[in-house]
Amino acid sequence: MTPKVTKLWAKLVQSVPNARLLIKAKPFACPNMAAHFRQRLVMEGLEAHRIDLIPLDLATGDHLHKYRLMDISLDPFPYAGTTTTCEALWMGVPCITLRGKCHAHNVGVSLLTTVGLQDWIADDEDHYIRLAQEKAADLSALSSLRSNMRSKMRASRLMDGRGFVFDLEGVYRSLFRRYCTVGPRHIQVTKRTQAAANSSSSPESNETVNKNTKPSLTRERSQERDDDLKEFGTATPTPKMRALVLGASQGKDPLDPLYTPLYTPSRPPLDDL
Repeated sequence: MTPKVTKLWAKLVQSVPNARLLIKAKPFACPNMAAHFRQRLVMEGLEAHRIDLIPLDLATGDHLHKYRLMDISLDPFPYAGTTTTCEALWMGVPCITLRGKCHAHNVGVSLLTTVGLQDWIADDEDHYIRLAQEKAADLSALSSLRSNMRSKMRASRLMDGRGFVFDLEGVYRSLFRRYCTVGPRHIQVTKRTQAAANSSSSPESNETVNKNTKPSLTRERSQERDDDLKEFGTATPTPKMRALVLGASQGKDPLDPLYTPLYTPSRPPLDDL
C-alpha cells in the first residue's frame, strides 16, 4: 500500500458514515508495526477507533471466515489484488477497483469485467470514492448482490477453466503456425516504436520496418514505471484483506463476539470452498 492509497482510503472511510476500515496483513502481528500504520491513517484524518488491523491466519478456513466481517472490498493500486480479489468475490464481498494504465494495475478491472461487475470499476480517484459512497448507501442492493455473488461468479467466464484452456491452446496453435510459416524473425516494429526506442523527436506512424529490434518503453511509460517504483519504495506490504465495514458502532471492534453490524446481509457458506 502506497501513501497515495493510504490517503485515499482514509478520505473514503471518512465520507461514509459509521464505516470502518479493516486491513489484514502479516506485519500487523507486530504491535509496533500495527501502531505505526494506524498512526499513518490517523495523520490522514481518520479516527483511530474506525481502524481495524488484523494479522494473518494460519488456516485457510479461518482466513476466509474473516470475509464475513466485511461488506465492500477495496482494491489497492498501482498493484491491484488478484487472489485476494477472487477470494473476496467468492465469499460474497464485491470489490471497488481503479482503472489504470498497465497490467498490474488493471487485474481488478479484468476480474470484475469478467464477472459482470463493470459498475464497480472507477475511472479516477474521485470516482473511486463516489462508488464506495453509492454502493454503501444502497444496503438492499448490496445485500442482494452479496447473496448471489458466488453463483454469479460460478456462471462467469472467470470460472470456465475448460473454456480458458481451450482458448489458450488455440493461441498456442496460432503462434506455432505463424512460427512455421514466417520463422522466428517475424516481429514487426512500427516506426513510432522504433523512434521511441531511439529517442527520435519526429516518429512516423502506421508504417512498419522489418528490423530484428526489441521494442522498448516509451519515455512516457518509462516515467510512469519510475513513479510507481518510487511509490512502492515507501509502501507497506500488500494486504491480504482490505475492506469497508458498514454500520459499525463507534469504538466497537468487529472481531468482538458481541459486535453486531447495522444490517446482516446473506453470507455465502464455507461448505463448498
